[in-house]
Amino acid sequence: DMRYIFIGVMDFREIDLNKLTAFTGSVIGDKRYWERGIAREARLMQLKIAFDSLGLKQIYSKTILPNIRSQRLLETTGYRLTKTVPQARLINGVLNDELLYRVSRRSWLPFWREYCKHNNRAVE
Repeated sequence: DMRYIFIGVMDFREIDLNKLTAFTGSVIGDKRYWERGIAREARLMQLKIAFDSLGLKQIYSKTILPNIRSQRLLETTGYRLTKTVPQARLINGVLNDELLYRVSRRSWLPFWREYCKHNNRAVE
């Protein structure tokens, strides 16, 4: 009997089939599951789908400067910071710098290979 527990969500949005780009987002809402590598594993698999199944070329994601966890997740899955927009996002009455990250198959692939190596998975 397998039981499933909802702990968060990952998505694709603003998919542009002409430019072959999309944005990703994620939330692990249940803090009991933070720092376990779940978001990283899910993001790596999400990017595999984006590049290998959907044929996308560039994936973007946005976060805010104070969100170190999000920045770390993006950077440990191949995303690179491409732009900082000062005071672009208002959250709880505070203007935060918005960070735009980008990942390509080329920058993601070494992270995917490392993940597969440590988890006894075929790279495919």
